[in-house]
Amino acid sequence: MENQSSTPIVKSTFVTVFAWLMIVFNGFGLFVALMQNIMFAFMFQIDEFNSAFNDISDMPKGFPTFIFKNFKWIIPLFGLFILFAFISSIGLLKRKEWARKAFLFLLGFGIIYTIAGSVLQIIFAKSMFSFAEMPSEFDFFSVFLIAFMIIFSLGFIFLFGWLFKKLSSDEVKEEFNIPLTDNI
Repeated sequence: MENQSSTPIVKSTFVTVFAWLMIVFNGFGLFVALMQNIMFAFMFQIDEFNSAFNDISDMPKGFPTFIFKNFKWIIPLFGLFILFAFISSIGLLKRKEWARKAFLFLLGFGIIYTIAGSVLQIIFAKSMFSFAEMPSEFDFFSVFLIAFMIIFSLGFIFLFGWLFKKLSSDEVKEEFNIPLTDNI
């Protein structure tokens, strides 16, 4: 259908490249999630897996125990999350407003997830190094590991924040405000 407005719709390279990158990454993630679900369904007996984690007196209580006890739900939920991101990637390429908003949600969630994951990793690393008597040579290693995790996490937080800001910009919003007849 021909564009009836006086100015042609310009599709930014940023959105196109970002959408294609997300299609590729999320497509690969979807493949991995599918393989994980198949492997988990056929290689592990659910009853045996559950019974192995019902009597875990060695494992500390809290988040790790929660993860292992609910593993059968986490893998499929991860697959659905990646499927949502993949479909949103295709919508982003087609300049659908719902997909732009979905990516704003995913990027915001990514920032929160990275912060929470970093805090949990630091807590886990500190408890790991304090769990057993470690030689003093490992003090530097533990500090280095925690510093590396913080720098790595800050990099992702900055990247997600920059992408969030870019997708929220008026310039990008205009691309997604295409009349419905022209956005098919």
